[in-house]
Formats: sequence, structure tokens, C-alpha cells
Amino acid sequence: MTAMFKVVLLGDTSVGKTSILQRYAKGNFKKEQDATIGAHFMSKMVDLPQSNTQIKLQIWDTAGQEKYRSVTPIYFRDAAAAICVFDITNKQSLDNAERWIDDLRNSAPSHIIVALAGNKCDLFSNEEVSIQQGKEFALKHQVEIFQQTSAKEDTGINELFLKIASKIDKNKDVILANSKQNMNIGGGDGPEKKKKKCC
Repeated sequence: MTAMFKVVLLGDTSVGKTSILQRYAKGNFKKEQDATIGAHFMSKMVDLPQSNTQIKLQIWDTAGQEKYRSVTPIYFRDAAAAICVFDITNKQSLDNAERWIDDLRNSAPSHIIVALAGNKCDLFSNEEVSIQQGKEFALKHQVEIFQQTSAKEDTGINELFLKIASKIDKNKDVILANSKQNMNIGGGDGPEKKKKKCC
């Protein structure tokens, strides 16, 4: 049986969390995306050629709106990895990532793998956060993976999840041993409950 591991997307509203998930799990992109209410998930099998294995990622998209922030940590429990997403055209979204990561580490297992994604890199002409600034933030906050992404152009998405899956595979014994539910949290795609337009 292929092991399943939970990955959580977090970050401010409108940074592109849903678009990243849609691009990776379904291979599509919507120019206008409704804001997520609560959370939903999609699953994806990942081949790891280096170890000749395959793992299943259950990827949760969480709400970024402030009014849902108190319930978001519920989805961090039993997560093997988390991706904090910010918008490279919005410096405030990177500043706010510090609080998101703090919330994550206060609620998630100690072994969680943390990644930082600078999304919308196709809009480089409007860039407010450089690659170097993203790397420095990741280093300062002990984030293991930093990747610039564009859900629109399908840039860096597969690379991001492959890096995460590879780290999960290397640490899977520890992750599975510490997970109360053995990371098998249901199956199939979770419900999509959304409202309000965002990018």
C-alpha cells in the first residue's frame, strides 16, 4: 500500500494557493479563482526516481482570510509538510508569512517540513520581493525549501512538490511513527467550499 502524506498550503488570501493546487493536481489554471472557505484537498501520486518509490500527497488548501485564521491550525495537525505561499508582487504577503509560519509551528508536528513559495513570478515587472529576499527570509525562519512559482505559467510547481516529496521520503519513518493517524486521512478530493473572487 502506498503511503499517504498530508501537505498543507497556507498564507494570505489571494496569493495563489488554490491556483498552485489546481495547477499541480489537475494541470489547469483559472484566471479568476474564488477565495477558499475553510479548506479542501486534492491528492496526487508522486514518483521518486532516486529511491525508485512512489508516495501519495494529500494536499490541503486553507483559507487565507483573517476571519478564518483561528480555525486554520486545525489543518496543520498530522501534516508531513507545509507550503507557506506569498505573492512576489505584494511585500506585505511575505511580511505576513512570518505569522503564518509561527502559527504552523505552534500547531504542527515538530518534524514538519516547511517550504516557502514566492508565487506569481510571471509578474516580475511588478516584483516587490526579489529571489534574494525570499531566500533570506527562508534562511532567517529556518525554512528548508524556497521556490519561486507561477501557477499561471506552470513554473516551479512540479519542482516545489518534488523537493517536498523527496524530503518526506527521506524522513518517512519518523513522520509515520509520529503520526497518530498514519497520515491516511480519508481519500479522494475534499469538498470545495468557496466564495469571493481573487487571483
